[in-house]
Amino acid sequence: MAAAMHAQHAVTVLVGIDTDVSVTFDDDRVLRSRVVVVAPDVRHAAVTQGRALSFLFDPERTSAGALIDRRGRIVNGRFGAAVAYGSSQAKHGEPAQLRAALDELSALVAPPRRLERRIGQAVALWSDAQRVRSVAEIAGHVGISAAQFRALFKADVGISPRRYRLWTLLLRGVAGSAETDITTLAHEAGFADLAHFSRTCRDFFGYAPSRLLDRRVMLAQASSATRSLGASMSART
Repeated sequence: MAAAMHAQHAVTVLVGIDTDVSVTFDDDRVLRSRVVVVAPDVRHAAVTQGRALSFLFDPERTSAGALIDRRGRIVNGRFGAAVAYGSSQAKHGEPAQLRAALDELSALVAPPRRLERRIGQAVALWSDAQRVRSVAEIAGHVGISAAQFRALFKADVGISPRRYRLWTLLLRGVAGSAETDITTLAHEAGFADLAHFSRTCRDFFGYAPSRLLDRRVMLAQASSATRSLGASMSART
């Protein structure tokens, strides 16, 4: 299964279950290995001839560690827990298997530098799934102008606050129940309409929402203790 070119706001660890994963970047450079780490906000597309896992680690809680360059790196070694989780016949694998896989892969990421206090507050507010907040509202809450907030946020987080807000909304949407229709998920997540939800999903994940929510690509929420956003598994095509 191949994804379109996209850029997630996450440290992405791609694990090939049956064969290598091939990752192409927007400068046409290609990394091919059983395990590939991609830095946050880097446009790339991944292809595999078999099953693969994509683990997303929160870049505000972790970093990509020592990358070959600012895009990504290959990793040599055996990752038995991740392969066991990916090979599970259960829809999302066993929770214990997921925790073991995340613990195993967490060695590939490292703690980040501390965020500026007000930017840390903003990230925490946007992580609150109970309320959708605008950029202007967040700036007012932390006590600075919108222009100053945008500049500080981009310097600390690496992307604009508007894009970060879209990322948090998207995570809410794709983490919704598989039994809920996509239009309802879009509105519950805070998107104005299904078209906006679909565009954002393709931009960040490389797939339409229907592909993320069907049986071919599955999203499993992970414990916050593992500092991971989730793990998606694509089945053999």
